Amino acid sequence: MFPDADVLLSPFSPEFYITQHRGLSHSFVLLPFWALFLGSSAYGLFRLGRASPPPRAFVRLVLVAGIGVLSHILLDWITSWGTMFFSPLSWERYSLDWVFIIDFVLSGLLILGLIGSFWISSRSLARGRMGARATLVATSLYIALCASRHADAIRAGARLLPATAGSCAAIPQPLSPDRWLVLGDDGRIITAFFLDLGKKGHDAHPSPSQLELESVAASARGIEFLVRRLEGVYRSVDDAQARVIPKADGPLAYRTLVDGASGIFGRFARFPAARETHD
Repeated sequence: MFPDADVLLSPFSPEFYITQHRGLSHSFVLLPFWALFLGSSAYGLFRLGRASPPPRAFVRLVLVAGIGVLSHILLDWITSWGTMFFSPLSWERYSLDWVFIIDFVLSGLLILGLIGSFWISSRSLARGRMGARATLVATSLYIALCASRHADAIRAGARLLPATAGSCAAIPQPLSPDRWLVLGDDGRIITAFFLDLGKKGHDAHPSPSQLELESVAASARGIEFLVRRLEGVYRSVDDAQARVIPKADGPLAYRTLVDGASGIFGRFARFPAARETHD
């Protein structure tokens, strides 16, 4: 979990989380330094409890720390936020868009695997190792399933999005590897589809309008509303309903996306859009 320590600096800057999270602490370039730092710290604590550490303890601790940080970086890569692998040499973000940012199935598999392996290891170290390996196999298969469904969502997007869409993406959604937000950008408008790949034919649930989604999601009832209406939001490919969003419907909206502190979001977002309202 060490790479996410960068969020502790967020209170000092409201823009830090957007601009720097998953940067230096998630970098392949700095990975050897983090491994050496964490391994040395663990070795120092280890020596406090033992007069004579076992041979090669320092090397092993550095290696394990490096593998731990590497696993964190790779697990962040499969989400949509974007990970800056090569900072500070490059600040480009890389993402596979396979798994939702907080996936309960993936997290559950890992947590149960850790608890189960720890419990089994207290009785049999060999069986504990088998349990840990089984956990890795199960999580790998689940990630492969999500990757496969992402490819299906991209293919669905190719059918649904306008031919003028220069860039497109399929963003994973909560609670199911079948749910995706497919986005296309033609430079003027963003076209969005909320899809459920597990559905077929026409959906009996009504789809909430764009204005209804925006107004209720911004209120205290937002989460409750979305939970109750998820079935109507995510449609089958055969019954997909396009949501068309202007990238900027006026000069103030445009300035919000490109200028000053407010422009940080516009520069960070992969499909930025802003709408003007006048009282």
